[in-house]
Amino acid sequence: MRIQKIYKDSWQAVRVERGFTLLELLIATLVLAVGLLGLATMQAQGLKSNNSAEARTEATFMAMDIMDRMRANQNGVAAGSYAINTGTVPADPGCNNTCTAVQRPGQDLYDWTDLISRQLGGGANNTWRAVIAPTGGVFMVTIMWDDQRTGTITTGCGAGDMLCFQTLFQP
Repeated sequence: MRIQKIYKDSWQAVRVERGFTLLELLIATLVLAVGLLGLATMQAQGLKSNNSAEARTEATFMAMDIMDRMRANQNGVAAGSYAINTGTVPADPGCNNTCTAVQRPGQDLYDWTDLISRQLGGGANNTWRAVIAPTGGVFMVTIMWDDQRTGTITTGCGAGDMLCFQTLFQP
């Protein structure tokens, strides 16, 4: 009799432990949800970093563009026509390929700032600045943009959410 009772108790114990309970299922679902939320956060951070790297690359190319334009127009550089500190696109001289030597710096600055506005400026928000500051025969080219896209507009590098690309060159 006693052997049957042990056998009967062990049979019931095995039968009770078979399968998932609702509590175990809820805990597993919660762990999966937290994992997926972490994965989505990592994906969003990766996209943000990729956009920031793209903006830095664009700023580098834009700085090289204006430096090439300045090297091609030494008379405009000597006259100080390339000095600029703005967050808006200046008026279009409208001469494009038919510019005189006096008009060329204005067309170059219009084309350059228009490109910055379209690529880094966030559309109509004008969350960018372009600065070409001459110091003796050396020029500091600075391009600033709102990398966090918060709408912050500042005039200095590292102020607020503005990121800067700066380079020195001698035409």
